[in-house]
Amino acid sequence: MKILADLLVQCRIYQDNAWKDLGECRLRFTRDSISIEVHDAAAGPSCIDFAFDELNAELEQSAVGPVLFLVWRVSSREMALEVRGPESQLDRLYTAVLSLER
Repeated sequence: MKILADLLVQCRIYQDNAWKDLGECRLRFTRDSISIEVHDAAAGPSCIDFAFDELNAELEQSAVGPVLFLVWRVSSREMALEVRGPESQLDRLYTAVLSLER
């Protein structure tokens, strides 16, 4: 499977009606899945994988810099990921998501 983006960023995930801080993560994104490798110094790295049929992205500017929101559905539950990092990386990820719509 071709990796469309492979980035080291700061993430928060929306699960079970609450935001959870994941801290520094390596985010790998393909045409139909997201792999989130969580770099937690206390617990050691872990990996969370999600498959999706449709993925939406919204790039916003906040007081502390750019933020990218990725939203998808898993088993009829809506999932969301807040991604923060250098603007060039977020632009690259946003462009990759937009390319899926073509």
